[in-house]
Amino acid sequence: MGLIPFTIPAEITQVNFIWVVGSPASGKSSFIRELRTTLDRSAIVLIQGGDYQCLQALFELELRDSPDKKRFRPDPDCQFEVVDESAYDDAHRPMCQRYLPGAASKDGTVVALELARPRYEHIFLSYTIQSLMRCLVVHVVAPIDLCMRRNERRGGMLAEKRRRIEGSPGGRPLTDVYLFGEVDLHRVPESVMRRFYAKDAAEDRDRFSDQVRVLSSLPSRKYVCMYNDTDGYDRFAGRCRDVIDGEVIPFLVAGESYRDYFRRRRRELLTVSDSMESDGGSS
Repeated sequence: MGLIPFTIPAEITQVNFIWVVGSPASGKSSFIRELRTTLDRSAIVLIQGGDYQCLQALFELELRDSPDKKRFRPDPDCQFEVVDESAYDDAHRPMCQRYLPGAASKDGTVVALELARPRYEHIFLSYTIQSLMRCLVVHVVAPIDLCMRRNERRGGMLAEKRRRIEGSPGGRPLTDVYLFGEVDLHRVPESVMRRFYAKDAAEDRDRFSDQVRVLSSLPSRKYVCMYNDTDGYDRFAGRCRDVIDGEVIPFLVAGESYRDYFRRRRRELLTVSDSMESDGGSS
């Protein structure tokens, strides 16, 4: 019995979707800010979004319509706290429904989504291999204790914003504190970080190793791991610009043959594997 003949395209088209993943306050928004600055000088249109907005919307809906679900708990300092890990999956579905059509709508449009999750083992299973080949995964990594310190600074910024709203004329509602006009201005409580992300540095290193194995093994066009392990925006912004120019832009403007894709990805996977073995399986 002969093989059924079929044809495949000569090349994979250019990337139109970027997942920017990492812990809360790791630097995902900073990376997208630098990406927008670069793309504003080009003809590429950037659509930006993230899962935090969807978590926020789910919390407000649950509070209003389904208080018995108990996926969230109100928090006076940061609006809400996630208490059931299923909330992350529940937020992923509406996020994709909102933003994925934009990635497929027309050439010259790129969608960049922030995705902060404790684990990524199953979240990409619902995507086809073809769609993953048209996306980049940018993994922004920062130590858990540093992320928590940054979150606490955001808490101070939220408190200042609350004071400004309380003293403003016109009687603006306090819920305006949590409007998402300022992308970075949301805080994840330490209790959530400890419960779902990592209790300490050792657990954080193990989780990082697991994340690298999962994310680098996806059939995405490219996996990029970036470290943001020191405070100070300028230094990290420089790293972002280098990665954007060297490892992101080339995939946004041109396709790639399947032969080149498989050969390149094999080399990249071997590099990640060798790096993890030399580090003893941790960062």
